[in-house]
Amino acid sequence: MHRDDINIARMELDRNGMELLDPSACVELLSTTTFGRVAVTHNALPVILPVAFSFIDNDVVFAVGPGVLARAAKSAQVVGFEADSADETFLNIWSVSVVGQLSTMVDRHDIQRAQQLSLGPWAAACGTFVKLAPRLYSGRRRVTPGV
Repeated sequence: MHRDDINIARMELDRNGMELLDPSACVELLSTTTFGRVAVTHNALPVILPVAFSFIDNDVVFAVGPGVLARAAKSAQVVGFEADSADETFLNIWSVSVVGQLSTMVDRHDIQRAQQLSLGPWAAACGTFVKLAPRLYSGRRRVTPGV
């Protein structure tokens, strides 16, 4: 048996044939992109907002202005976060979701570190950095060999 065949045999698949990812694979894929979405609750309704993100240590970090995300962080809301990627044929695709608690960054050292991240042209104007402390990762991936 070829080594790649052994790795494929060990993959856990969902009912649609997508590979189920462990937390380390989820973090690895998240590190390949800078655009995601945060799902928060606002006035008892779900709101999904786009964010440019990066990491400080194990936390997902993004800049926010006044509004829904800033209030969610101030109240330490548990939120969902998602990022994904797909080729134009949808033969190679992945999606990672993270559940965790938001908080406003207040530590001066962490804020200085966040200011050095590439969070898009609007980050400097936002003024507030928020971090998501991951508690649960969920991810799926399909890779079509030769495509």
